[in-house]
Amino acid sequence: GRQVRVTHEWREMDAVKPLGPPPGLEHPAPGAELRESVVTFRWKPVKGAARYHLQVSRRKDFRWPYRTSLDVMVPTTTWCVPYTGIFSPDTTYHVRLRCRDRWGVWGAWGQAATFTWRGLRVPVDVRAEVKGQSVTLHWRPNPRGERPIKYEVYASDEKGFSVDKKEHTVTGRGKVPG
Repeated sequence: GRQVRVTHEWREMDAVKPLGPPPGLEHPAPGAELRESVVTFRWKPVKGAARYHLQVSRRKDFRWPYRTSLDVMVPTTTWCVPYTGIFSPDTTYHVRLRCRDRWGVWGAWGQAATFTWRGLRVPVDVRAEVKGQSVTLHWRPNPRGERPIKYEVYASDEKGFSVDKKEHTVTGRGKVPG
């Protein structure tokens, strides 16, 4: 036996004009072929912009982002993908950008551009062969993507370790070798 009344009021006004579309990305350039493992998107600032909305999709209509982590709103003019292996080789990606002013009004999308990624992929069929106190690693190059010319192999007794070529400090362990 409860009753609720919701009243919503607003006032239309044209005092705040949306910002124009951004001029486009500086990196990647339209039609670029990228090989870097971690891609950083970069664009020129738009005067009055407080935030930017970047979308990457495999669809021209941007109906769905390629991944949810590639539909982001950031306060800066650069954004770096969160991890390696996010893009697939020989795939065309569409990217677009828009900006928001300090009042929260989003402007129009800028001109969409495309890029393809042709970088290296992690090896496949990785296995360790243990004989006595020696361990031999075996793997095959990934058939997708560019063929590598060399590999760097890292190992640690620390599960889930981060690669560091120099001596560094690990919480709870102190200094560890590179």
